[in-house]
Amino acid sequence: MFRRVRAGATIISIIGCGILLAGCAPPEEPVDTAWPDATAAIKGGEPDTTSVAVVAVTNAANGSLCTGSLIAPNVVLTARHCVSSSTGGSGVTCGVTTFDEPWPASGFFLSSAPETDLGNLGEFLVEAVVPLQGALAIPPHDDEDTLFCGNDVSALILKQNVDPAVAVPLEPRLTPVEPMELFSAVGYGAVDGDGNDSGVRRRLDGVEVVCRGTFCVEQGFEANDVHASEWVGGGGVCGGDSGGPALDAEGRVIGVTSRGDKDCNLSLYAGIPDYAGWLKNVVVLASGMGDYAPPAWTDGATVDRAWGFPVGNGCTADADCPSGICVENGKASYCSRPCETAAPCPEGFVCGGQGVCTFPPANNGEAPLPPGRPDEGCTVGGRDHDAPWWLIGLAWLAIRRRR
Repeated sequence: MFRRVRAGATIISIIGCGILLAGCAPPEEPVDTAWPDATAAIKGGEPDTTSVAVVAVTNAANGSLCTGSLIAPNVVLTARHCVSSSTGGSGVTCGVTTFDEPWPASGFFLSSAPETDLGNLGEFLVEAVVPLQGALAIPPHDDEDTLFCGNDVSALILKQNVDPAVAVPLEPRLTPVEPMELFSAVGYGAVDGDGNDSGVRRRLDGVEVVCRGTFCVEQGFEANDVHASEWVGGGGVCGGDSGGPALDAEGRVIGVTSRGDKDCNLSLYAGIPDYAGWLKNVVVLASGMGDYAPPAWTDGATVDRAWGFPVGNGCTADADCPSGICVENGKASYCSRPCETAAPCPEGFVCGGQGVCTFPPANNGEAPLPPGRPDEGCTVGGRDHDAPWWLIGLAWLAIRRRR
């Protein structure tokens, strides 16, 4: 498959802008730089109703569509450019292109349906966006380390665990891909460069790994085309499939779709092994929030899962709380958790003198009652969520414009 591309070809464009949607706006002029622009999708793929752990990721802030992989009951792995804008439009220059801050978690709506529509876009809502930087990264990444190449992965922590009857999480593979290894590409992108028929999950089997990291120079790529943590796969995957998985023969996630060439003959993936420490920490943290045992593959994570325990639910004794910490202060008794600089408290709470999250003192010196679940709100996809329908409608209209 690589033979179709001349030696020295560059491969640099964001595959996700979701059909030219997903994390960035289409450029006014065609980008004549490596890995051109995000224009198509899984070319030649078949509609896929079985890969239910591969989900559509809609960003209502800009009407974009991406793909993600459920890797834990409340964690979806996707591309960083699906959750942040980047410099340079849809073109990517390694060592130059950088990411902006992620968009708010409240603007992302996910669905496991084989075809997205207005009724299921908000099937899953997002609690937090966790890019590859900060305290969870191993080795630690500086907060300013926002270069595109080598960092195009992000996690979405969901507000609620996904019922295993709906989807069973995929397992990431923590060993590198091998040249000529075959994999499957799955995504919700369009079927051509015009963005037609997006929002349908498709799968293409039998795609081949072309090269990995620095070894890609031997295949004719420039040294700065492919980061050491990335790999190149052949055929079929382009815009709209960003963030979607490459799956090995055992159905494990071996890569996250990042960018590709203009004609969709080659795609570049963020590899999993270099991000394994961060990924383990994210899932262990999320397991505290979702109150489940971390999956076996997270063994060796360094983060304390107690940092992620839920805060604010009512309690009468320590045993009522996942963290074993029930705080009483005047008007309220509520569950808390340990906190520190690397594990700040949720919005609306402060890290108190005892090293646990508490409500800030009110003017009268007493804490307010903890917030309960609202009694009313919109029902999305048959589930009770407080979903802003105007945002979902905006995203849907943006997607439909590409059909």
